[in-house]
Amino acid sequence: MTNESFIVRTANLRGYHTSYPLNGDQITYPRRDGRPGFCRAKIKSRSNGTIVLDLDWDQPHGGRNLQTYRATEDGGLLIENKIILKENGRTGQEQTVTYYVSFRRG
Repeated sequence: MTNESFIVRTANLRGYHTSYPLNGDQITYPRRDGRPGFCRAKIKSRSNGTIVLDLDWDQPHGGRNLQTYRATEDGGLLIENKIILKENGRTGQEQTVTYYVSFRRG
């Protein structure tokens, strides 16, 4: 994090680096799953070692992800991803999935 932005880097095949303005301004970037369209993202809230990103994207397979980044007491990082799919491909219904990723320094 800098004084002006929260920076997220991924170490996967494509290696993304995204800066989210701390003032809550929305940014737009191409979808990371390779499908056509864009993702809109902004910092929804931040306080006491917690930052919540609000990301949403349109069809195909449109949805929303509320990503919560929390500093842990042992100096680690816990990321909660609450993904809401607008339309599940099998049922046609909205579906919510939540999963967690934990990082600790070695």
